[in-house]
Amino acid sequence: MPLTDTKLRALYGKPYFGKTELSDRDGLSARITERGTISWQYRYRWQGKAARLKIGRYPDLKLADARALIPAIRGALERNEHPRVFWDKLHQKHDVTLKQCCEHFREHHLPKLRPRTVMLYEHTMQRYFEPLFIGTPVEQIPFSSWLEWFDKIGKKKPKNAGHLLRRLKSILSFCMRRNLMGGSPKSKLRIEHVGFQPEREPRVPTKRELAHLLG
Repeated sequence: MPLTDTKLRALYGKPYFGKTELSDRDGLSARITERGTISWQYRYRWQGKAARLKIGRYPDLKLADARALIPAIRGALERNEHPRVFWDKLHQKHDVTLKQCCEHFREHHLPKLRPRTVMLYEHTMQRYFEPLFIGTPVEQIPFSSWLEWFDKIGKKKPKNAGHLLRRLKSILSFCMRRNLMGGSPKSKLRIEHVGFQPEREPRVPTKRELAHLLG
């Protein structure tokens, strides 16, 4: 039976003592450790021998994104190209900057989104991302630099930092899937690292409400 996002969320990061490998479809499977770490693998045969190719980790690589990678890997097999060689070429370093990623996302993905979502992404890219790390390839931006930048945002507006991280991950993940860039240290960042959902302050009852309660 194919995997689901619901099942993966239930297993991720929790003690696990079931099967070490759960099959999805088309050769894709999820390998799970006792600590609940989930890795994606593609099972294939090369020159008559069974083999596996690790293609990422959940939740950095979502279920739908992992499935979307399989046709390209199968295409390499059909061309008699070793999947590992193909995978290495696919993830070789590029010199694309954050601004270029935003431009690519704007051109190829934004038109598919709802007007309000487009407005939010445009505001975020123009105000926050495009002026950031000018001239530095995304893959060369250190994790410490990302963390420092998000810390500055989070100190003033913790909730805003979480929203920015979600949008950043969406933009860079889209560019990775289109082979515009390889990996990025930002994949290590989690919402809880850069911000949090602020608790609501207790509401003070009005005089009328107090009078009704004490009535």
